[in-house]
Amino acid sequence: MSGDGAHHGQGSQTQRSPSQRERSQEFNDYFVQRALAIVENYRRADGKTKAAAVRDIIQLLAAEEERSPGQHSRGELDRAYNTYFGMLEEIDKSRETAARDTDNRRANSQPRSQSPDADRREAREVEEAEDRQGAEDGRAIKRGRDGNDPVIDGEPVRKKIDLTLLPMYRTHDDADNLHPDLALTLQLKENYLRDIPTAKHYILTHPDCPEVPNGIWNDVLASNYVNLDRVFSGHYSLHGDPGDIKRIGDFEVVSGGSKPDKHIRDKGDWGGAWDTYSEAVAFAYPHREPELRSYGKYINGLFSSLSTAPSRVINYDCAVRTRLARGNRYLLTEVAKFNDLYTLHFIAPGLGGSTPRATSKTPRSGGRSNDICRRFNEGKCTADPCRYRHRCFSCG
Repeated sequence: MSGDGAHHGQGSQTQRSPSQRERSQEFNDYFVQRALAIVENYRRADGKTKAAAVRDIIQLLAAEEERSPGQHSRGELDRAYNTYFGMLEEIDKSRETAARDTDNRRANSQPRSQSPDADRREAREVEEAEDRQGAEDGRAIKRGRDGNDPVIDGEPVRKKIDLTLLPMYRTHDDADNLHPDLALTLQLKENYLRDIPTAKHYILTHPDCPEVPNGIWNDVLASNYVNLDRVFSGHYSLHGDPGDIKRIGDFEVVSGGSKPDKHIRDKGDWGGAWDTYSEAVAFAYPHREPELRSYGKYINGLFSSLSTAPSRVINYDCAVRTRLARGNRYLLTEVAKFNDLYTLHFIAPGLGGSTPRATSKTPRSGGRSNDICRRFNEGKCTADPCRYRHRCFSCG
């Protein structure tokens, strides 16, 4: 009897009654449903942060422990917490993987060497990623008639060029072979060319903006050739800066411009225009100031040596700066790279047949023609004086 009682008493301590097992099952169902709801809310990103989701799970465990004391050991509660915290971690990992895959598709870091079907499949994947991103941002993304060009909110969006497919595409390792000043010039030039109107806006609104004709700034920023006659004329202009630039889409329309009404004839004219032009260039490319100053002294020295033929020096300067504008590997101070131009303009002035010859067809009015000299625009005219006008074909 006592043995049976003892045995019965031991069983009451190790076995749960039916009501206790039912309470345990109710806890399991209740806890699982509530915990899964917390995880699902975090997965849908319904304004729920991960920290808030973890807090809710801990509060759920604490409430159950108070509701049913002694029903679950500390180990069971810890395992339950680890299970649902692990679910939250998996959600984070899946989000990171999806974001990384989207970035890799958009990076276009490798040239395509796949089959046409693979290319089309990859293009569709990129479009789908763009559509999903647009939907998240609340934008309506449609495709053009050809299915390629995206249209966002009714406006066509131009696709970015794939730089890796450009034959001339190079890494910046090539800059190691350039003079440091050239490398810096190309870096600034590339930045200005991204948005010249914006760069020009900040220059024109700067307190120390140089006093130069407004119309030359685009060429200065792009390192293009600048006709010093425009600078020279602007210095003496009584009508402000001619030319009103207006943007129409991707184009700039210049209205109200006029040809330079004054032209450089001698050392004094050139020196004044050069100082003004150099100030503008040094403002956009500060590191070039020593180069510009040294080149100015060099040209002034040529004027002094050839005081009877200033037009040859003027033509030589135009030819040098034209070559500089067309290439990216020249410094004005590297005069040895312009030896051919020096020979053409100073040593062999008659080379190329640009010297006017006295013929019956020579115009009567002082032997001058109103036509523009073609060889001058090519940087090859050495005639002094030349029967044709030394004017730019583009700007007059």
